[in-house]
Amino acid sequence: MKRLVVHVGLQRAGSTTIQRLLERRRDELAGHGVKVVLRGDLEALRPTPRLADLRRWTARSASTIGSVREATQVVISEENLLGRIPDHAHAASSYSGHRWALRALRLAETLNDVHVRWIVRRHDRLLESIYTFRVSGGSTEDFDSFAARVGPGLRWAGVGRAFAHSGLRDVRIRLFEDLFLDPSEARLGALLLLPGSECWTEPPPRGNAALPWSLSQALLYLNRAADLRKDERRPTRRALRSFATERELPSADELAHAFEERGVSRLRSLAESALSFAREQRAAAFTDEQRRTYLRSVADDQRDLLALPIVDGDRALWSEP
Repeated sequence: MKRLVVHVGLQRAGSTTIQRLLERRRDELAGHGVKVVLRGDLEALRPTPRLADLRRWTARSASTIGSVREATQVVISEENLLGRIPDHAHAASSYSGHRWALRALRLAETLNDVHVRWIVRRHDRLLESIYTFRVSGGSTEDFDSFAARVGPGLRWAGVGRAFAHSGLRDVRIRLFEDLFLDPSEARLGALLLLPGSECWTEPPPRGNAALPWSLSQALLYLNRAADLRKDERRPTRRALRSFATERELPSADELAHAFEERGVSRLRSLAESALSFAREQRAAAFTDEQRRTYLRSVADDQRDLLALPIVDGDRALWSEP
């Protein structure tokens, strides 16, 4: 039976880093008999519509994935296999469609040696990351409103229990905070059972990191005041990201010049007001008290998830404020 390793997400939990690593190592892995299957590859393979959506998998889909020629192992990485990112339109925050995904994986296991990997991120940190991601996509919502609306729906234990009791032979849930605390390519390769990865010494490629909080708030202001068009969002993010390594916000002139360089010169006149707005905001998404309150609200879910034997990682990192 062909070994089939399936990385199913979460979103905002290192998926882009893993996929860039697999893309960079694709030829090397092929030499070990490993076929890398990412989002574009899934679409190219599809025997049925939307193969990337596990809920639509059939026995034929599973057979197609497992029958990839010239490979003894197939590695799939696609963070949307259990559902879209929480807060996405028509998506349930608790991944209520996971049962369909598990059904598909059980179908795949009738023809392959299946290994499932799910990386989960602590509720409060994930909320903050999703929020900055949404601001990058044009959201004008303030964080408190976002957290009140989306935060109560983030629950992992039910999905974890379904994985644990699925009957699949090898399912591991990995804690993001531990896995990426001191990441290496070898560590990620071991997670995905990649042959030859024990010799990898390079740090993994950078993922889709969010803007620092203060710059994200400057972008929030621009979303509201300038009504950024879709084609303007990326150059605006890049202009702000050019200052991401600085300890302090740039001057208005520096930011205006960055806007000019990246083709969004109409934002020059808003640079000073955007920076003023960012300086007025608090330094973190959650205040300390809000974080403690929110973590208390999800404490049962954290406890139940961490009690599962299929969870790997330093559980203490989920109890720190």
